Amino acid sequence: MYDLARKARNLNAVPLAVIHALWASILLAYSESDAEDTIFGSIAGGCASESLEHTVGPTFTVVHKQRALPVLVSLLSSWSNTEVKHRLLADAGLAPKLLYHGPLGSSTDVPSYGSLRMVVMEEAEGTNAFVLYQDREVLDLFLASVREAVRELHAYGFVFGDLRRQNIMVSPGGKVKLIDFDWAGKDGEAMYPIRMSNKIRWAPGVGAMEKMYKAHDNFMIDRL
Repeated sequence: MYDLARKARNLNAVPLAVIHALWASILLAYSESDAEDTIFGSIAGGCASESLEHTVGPTFTVVHKQRALPVLVSLLSSWSNTEVKHRLLADAGLAPKLLYHGPLGSSTDVPSYGSLRMVVMEEAEGTNAFVLYQDREVLDLFLASVREAVRELHAYGFVFGDLRRQNIMVSPGGKVKLIDFDWAGKDGEAMYPIRMSNKIRWAPGVGAMEKMYKAHDNFMIDRL
């Protein structure tokens, strides 16, 4: 059986969403393996939203038929500096395991589509914190787990940046994992994106193209 990580690299995706209609078209996923090892997918998302503003194609759930392990596949245009932060937390069990980040094609005869990158990660088990705590107070255990994850990131000099409930997954056992690392960057060096929602109560000092600081994350935790 092919290793799932290597299989993810062999996915050849045709980004019709980029060429024809952003967010609306179909992303086709292929596999180079035999039929019994086929990787297949279905669209899990693709609508324009603040949490997906850097995504340029639909998000796919992809399943290996024999191993039945679901992963997520996304096409992103601005993820080149995000991989290291994701891997740091994934190694600590505080983010979904990253299986692949790189060009859409794995061979020279497959179009590269410029700076477009494919991200393949394990699908986080559990419920989005925005949904889980929509009608009730957050638990102390939840807040403590989020602080632990953020401390791990801060210890390496990074800021998460977009620390909202939408970007936190909670497992059935209460374990927290952070998702969506698009904004994450170096403390005091990285800057917030030029496009930010004015409907969110951000930490003091947060704004479009302003520098990111660890204190901003701590403020957002207190608001969860």
